[in-house]
Amino acid sequence: DMFHCLNCNSSILNYYYRWVQMGTKYQGSESEILALNAWIKMKRASNSIQNYINQSLENSGITITQFGTMEMLLHLGPLPQKTISQKMLCSPGNITLVVDNLEKAGFVQRKSNPGDRRYHLIHLTKQGHMLIKGLLEKHVKNIVSAFSILSENEQRVFSDYCENLGKHCETKKKESNQ
Repeated sequence: DMFHCLNCNSSILNYYYRWVQMGTKYQGSESEILALNAWIKMKRASNSIQNYINQSLENSGITITQFGTMEMLLHLGPLPQKTISQKMLCSPGNITLVVDNLEKAGFVQRKSNPGDRRYHLIHLTKQGHMLIKGLLEKHVKNIVSAFSILSENEQRVFSDYCENLGKHCETKKKESNQ
């Protein structure tokens, strides 16, 4: 086969060959196999991209959920935990733990909401602001690097495909719940 003819690093080629060839073993219709293979490749690519991009957090001492929470606070300003939970697609209990740990580390602070004393707003501290700004810069560089294999037009098309697929699945989910 053509991969054995190339005079290159065989471990890289073997990895690539296995990655490309590992599709579904399901014996179904052509459209079922096509959809399943697309799903498998999307999941593998997503995991690979996520692992590569999240390298920027490896030595920071914070998790991806903590990073996302701090990034949200950087861009949107102080927010109630419930809003953070909804936007991060995490359970309220998980966000409580995330915020507790960020608060213990000195990166966020809970402050009473002057407009409604029933809940607190989560604020970035100066230390948290400095940390997230530095991490975000590295994170963005990793994202740009990960997508550099695609042209700008391919990135736009890919983005549109992802958006369409997401909207389609949300519609299907609503239809199945009725």
